[in-house]
Amino acid sequence: RAVMTDPWTLARVSHELHGTPFHEPSWADRRALLDAYIDRMSAFGEVDRRALGKLRRVLGYLVKGIPNGARLRQELNSMRDLSHAKQTLDVYITA
Repeated sequence: RAVMTDPWTLARVSHELHGTPFHEPSWADRRALLDAYIDRMSAFGEVDRRALGKLRRVLGYLVKGIPNGARLRQELNSMRDLSHAKQTLDVYITA
């Protein structure tokens, strides 16, 4: 479950076990992951309401800590399709 809210959890654990420093992902790293996630969902064609709900939840986890994050999450919660998600992310996170 921890990986759903923080995909870098396993990398952190690995670095800890090997005694090497872990460098927190940048917003560009997060944006790349978000884009890849949205692109994978797009590959399945039209996304239904339930899939959009899951996407909203995952995006909400991954944008935690971003400046104006509350407003971003609010906009993501009103999205109706995947292109709207990318357009909204473009406003808040530049790669």
